[in-house]
Amino acid sequence: MDVIVVGVDGSRDSLAALRYALREAQVSDATVRVVNAWHVPALAYGVPAPLDDLSIELGEAAAETVRRALASEADVVDGIAVEETIREGDPGHVLVAEAEGARQLVVGSHGHGAVGELVLGSVSHYCCRHARCPVTVIPHGCAETS
Repeated sequence: MDVIVVGVDGSRDSLAALRYALREAQVSDATVRVVNAWHVPALAYGVPAPLDDLSIELGEAAAETVRRALASEADVVDGIAVEETIREGDPGHVLVAEAEGARQLVVGSHGHGAVGELVLGSVSHYCCRHARCPVTVIPHGCAETS
């Protein structure tokens, strides 16, 4: 199966990446696997609320993010096979794993959490270094022109 994997976190750059992946699928008849990875922030481990409740909420929010992203591209999605994948884990690791055997991985250059990117390294950088398929990084600001 010919698959294009795209990371979507709801940011403008990830929405531009989704539009790019969908357009690529239109011309190549590929399936688009839309991936959102979420994780419980380390700071949450000091919170008295049960982690299971927080995990459920984060998973539901991730699924809603994917649904909204796909709805925003309704004019392009029609006729394209789309898989929605929501996984707990580090976004870079999840995207690289989901892209194993894919024809392409598409990510935006900047997602949510700019401070985390400064401290931990960016997801797009991780994907470029570790994915075993071609990686397309949609530059910041392309959302206005896509």
